[in-house]
Amino acid sequence: MNKLVIVSVFIAVFALAGVESFRVPREVEEDEKGPVTHLIDKLKNYYDYSLEVAGSYVESVKELNLKEKAKNLYAETTGAVRTYAGIFQDQLYHMIYPSESA
Repeated sequence: MNKLVIVSVFIAVFALAGVESFRVPREVEEDEKGPVTHLIDKLKNYYDYSLEVAGSYVESVKELNLKEKAKNLYAETTGAVRTYAGIFQDQLYHMIYPSESA
C-alpha cells in the first residue's frame, strides 16, 4: 500500500507541475542520411539551379527587346507581302483578261 501511495503522489506531482517528457532530438550526420534523403537533396539542388538559370534567361531575353523587334519584323513583312500580292494579282488579271487592243 505504501508503494501505491508513493506512485500516486509522484503521478499527481508530475501532472500538476506540467512535466512533459524531455526528449533531445538526435542530430543526423551527413554519413547517416539514407539514399532517399540524398536523392531528395539532389533533386532540390537541381530544381533550385534550374530556376536560377531560367530566371537569368528570362532577364537576358527581356534585355533584347524582342517584342519591339517582332512588331517591326511583322510590319515590314506584311508590307512586302501586300506589295508582291498586288503585283501578282495584276499579273493574274492580265493573264485571264488580256487586253484586246492588239
